Amino acid sequence: MAIGPLGAAGGLIERIFPERQIYHRSHGQVHFISISAPTQMMFVLLAMMFLAWVAYASVNVIFKEQIVSERDRSYRTMVQTYEARIHDLRGSVDNLHGALAVARKRFEEELQDLRMRQRQVDELIEQQSAFNEQHNKLRVKVASLGKDIRNDKDRRSAVLVDVLNRELEPRISREARNRVAPPVNTVVEVFNRVADAREDVGQTLRNDAAEITQMMKQSSQMRSDQLQIVQMLEEETQRKLEELEAIVTRTRVDTDSVAERFMAEIERDKESGQGGPLEPLPEVVLASGAKTPSPFDRQWLRIQNKMERLTALSEALDNMPILLPLDIYRVTSPFGPRRDPFTRRAAFHGGLDFGGAFASPVLATADGIVAHAGRRGAYGRLVEIDHGHGFKTRYGHLHQVTVRKGQRVKARQQVGKLGSSGRSTAPHLHYEIWFDKKIRDPINFIEAGRYVHKS
Repeated sequence: MAIGPLGAAGGLIERIFPERQIYHRSHGQVHFISISAPTQMMFVLLAMMFLAWVAYASVNVIFKEQIVSERDRSYRTMVQTYEARIHDLRGSVDNLHGALAVARKRFEEELQDLRMRQRQVDELIEQQSAFNEQHNKLRVKVASLGKDIRNDKDRRSAVLVDVLNRELEPRISREARNRVAPPVNTVVEVFNRVADAREDVGQTLRNDAAEITQMMKQSSQMRSDQLQIVQMLEEETQRKLEELEAIVTRTRVDTDSVAERFMAEIERDKESGQGGPLEPLPEVVLASGAKTPSPFDRQWLRIQNKMERLTALSEALDNMPILLPLDIYRVTSPFGPRRDPFTRRAAFHGGLDFGGAFASPVLATADGIVAHAGRRGAYGRLVEIDHGHGFKTRYGHLHQVTVRKGQRVKARQQVGKLGSSGRSTAPHLHYEIWFDKKIRDPINFIEAGRYVHKS
């Protein structure tokens, strides 16, 4: 007969857990308790559960400290990571604060430098304006020569017009175009990079950084504009200086000597009426406020020197006898060697003879003081005017003298009437120009007054 699986399992259980009986004797009587297989299995299961609980509890007690330590270590690691992040953030914020403070200081220095440079640029512009105004008066005075001249057509040329009254044009040399304005300070770039790298930086700091960056860019643009203006001023000053030097050179006097002479007088005028306690500076403060000359300082000093020379040459032209002593004239005898009209022999003629109508007005060719007014030997009736700075003019053979010695006269003011007194063959004006006690050819001064320097 076949045995099923349940029967086999039941037989196995009976073999392992056979029915057991527990006997006990009490009061002479024997009793027993039967323990079936299921009951034994239940007791075994309970015992195993108890042992498992004991084993778990023992392991938990043994490794609890290690587990707690591991948890503590994990917590400490997490705290350290967080603190490191906080420290990193604080460092980034401190870097941004520091960079921002440095940028503000740099911007303040930049702004102070720009203000000082702007004052220097304004000073140069004012000097040019004053020079233009001064030279306009000379231009108007010289331009009057072209109104009434009727003779000497071969010598007639354009009058000195618009030599130094040209409007500033926005011309920029190649050097100025290639000159790049100083870049925005690298500190700004630093805190920009820090701000970009740290997304958790405060918005206020980022706004401050952006504001400082914008201001630095604006100051950089202002500096670039200033450089262009100064470059244009230097070019314009150089052009005007070359024009004036060309005019003065035509008089055949030493241009450097004349410029130095009038520059010294301008300096004396500046120094008049000054005083106060002496407080020496430890170091020379330049245009930009720096202790060592920058390219701007060197350029500013160049323009100052050129402007001083330009002003001196303009003053020189204003005091030089470059005008004509007659409105209507003809040259009857040039300066230099000639045949003497009386002896018919070779002789030196130390002046320029102008023929004209008898008793026509003889005019002063520059401002000055009358040094002589009356007869003087072969000159006949003579007027001598001291124009200062070594320049003198003489007007000889006059019919009548209309000024007195010591009188201050203005350019184009009548000093006498054309005549034929003294050693003269007919009515004319003998005109002489002296510089540093040496006689000069008047035609050079007259041509300088008419000369136009073509740009």
